[in-house]
Amino acid sequence: YPTRLLDLGDPKSTNTSRLIEAAKNLPSGPYLTVSHCWGKSKHICATTNNLQNLYTGVHSLIKTFQDAMTATRNLGFRYLWIDSVCIVQDDEEDWAREATLMYKVYANAECNLAAAASRDSSGGLF
Repeated sequence: YPTRLLDLGDPKSTNTSRLIEAAKNLPSGPYLTVSHCWGKSKHICATTNNLQNLYTGVHSLIKTFQDAMTATRNLGFRYLWIDSVCIVQDDEEDWAREATLMYKVYANAECNLAAAASRDSSGGLF
């Protein structure tokens, strides 16, 4: 498993999603990933300042991430990996460690959702 995942809760519910550390909260199933173009849009990223808040709940996500969460739930999955939310962007050590593992994260995912037609992360999946 990746170091961190978004736990969307039971796929049939609309529970608040939260970031989890996989080693501490052993996931109970496969995960999906989302591939997106960051572009120039502003979107939520995990940082040293907001990491603890993300562990309690993830709110105010941009359209591409909202679509990815909806698709993940609709496909019957609970866990989702989004690079900007699951890697601490302003922690050089975390970023360096996670960047070297990224190929494994994508390779071991059950499915990769791709926002291929979006110029940035606000365009959505569909």
